Amino acid sequence: MPSKKSKEELYQEGRHRGYPKIVAEGDSWFSVVIYRDLIDHLSSYRYAIRNAAHFGDEIERDMLAADRRDEWLDLIDDDTEALVFSGGGNDILDVNALKALIVPKTQTTTQSELVDQNELGRRMVRLKGHYEDVIALTHQKAGRQLPIVTHGYDYIVPRDQPTTLLWVGIAGPWAWKVMNSSEPYSKGITLKADRTYIMKTLVDAFNDMLTGLATDPVHQSYFKVVDARNTIQDDWKDEIHPNSKGFRRVARKFHDTLKSVI
Repeated sequence: MPSKKSKEELYQEGRHRGYPKIVAEGDSWFSVVIYRDLIDHLSSYRYAIRNAAHFGDEIERDMLAADRRDEWLDLIDDDTEALVFSGGGNDILDVNALKALIVPKTQTTTQSELVDQNELGRRMVRLKGHYEDVIALTHQKAGRQLPIVTHGYDYIVPRDQPTTLLWVGIAGPWAWKVMNSSEPYSKGITLKADRTYIMKTLVDAFNDMLTGLATDPVHQSYFKVVDARNTIQDDWKDEIHPNSKGFRRVARKFHDTLKSVI
């Protein structure tokens, strides 16, 4: 099997061929190294994508940090036709976030009580503010209302399956550790129905927050959201990352959305 081309190689080829320039910033959905991710597949739709994404990045800690945000903002110039953005998954689905969001299961805990709704609400307000910052910074740098396309996440399936490199676990699992592992902080979520409810609640809340921004008259002409729910199906590489086939499905939705704004 031939090695996959780097993001920079794909970008340079696209620019040479005159494809529209897009800047990408985000997390691991945009920055898988060992197989074709969302950006790799999106590039095949004839876009030249300059990618600044990093595996594991959070919006506040990394993408908007004073010493990091210029990495992607400086890539935006007069030729840029859109920003594609992937952020928020690590803010609600990494171990520390899940430890704060999930309530321990006891004999009297009902399913609807397994998510701390107050904490979830606070995190959605904070993430909405971060996205508004991304919009403002992008438009300030571009000097115009540059289109921005982002995405929600699909319903992850908690399981004891880490990210691997050469068959060695290098990250994760995430939800499984918090829900049903031997870790001292495990919440004792042993029932599949309970785990499914928790993931659906968190992913739906994040998607609803993004949809609210996208339908706001202030933003609706340039801020677009790809709904990735029920898209990946069984094509997961690990607990929270699609495999190449799953990423290809999401990339198709990105392409359909980009066509409406550039």
